Amino acid sequence: IGEYARTGYEPERMGIKVHCLEELCFFIRENAFLLDDGFMEEALGEWLATECKLQELGEELKKACRKRITLKSYVGIILEYAGFYSKEINDQIENIIVENSSLSIYEKKKVRADALVQKGHYGKAGKEYAKLLQMLPEDMTILKGEIYHGCGVCLAKMFYFHLAGEYFLKAHTMTGKI
Repeated sequence: IGEYARTGYEPERMGIKVHCLEELCFFIRENAFLLDDGFMEEALGEWLATECKLQELGEELKKACRKRITLKSYVGIILEYAGFYSKEINDQIENIIVENSSLSIYEKKKVRADALVQKGHYGKAGKEYAKLLQMLPEDMTILKGEIYHGCGVCLAKMFYFHLAGEYFLKAHTMTGKI
């Protein structure tokens, strides 16, 4: 539907660029558990309108951002317009979004960084973990330990074994896990 964009769009700054509405739908399905309100950007509507020549959808998404609708409704607009998946799959995607809305902002950011690790984007994941450690309240010891563990994994994957060991030790001290 629409045109294949020359300039890709990187939703949620996940290191993945999409070039058409169908790729965006696939991204949403594969990453529904990671999406948060940061996904709802007027820039996405603008990109769809200009790059993909989907003016109607782009304008609808920009209006939705200004109205501050729910993430579920925003994603629903995209999925319904595209008609890429069946109604049952669209409903499953929207349910995943609703279920994960109960996670704290810190937990969602950690899940996002964990997904970057799984995709092999260790540098980006490390930056996300570092930002998260700066903003995390002191009383969230277990989550902080899990983030230290994620930092250790990133460092180990980039062959910084000595630093990785230090982060794994911090993680173990806070969580009691190996």
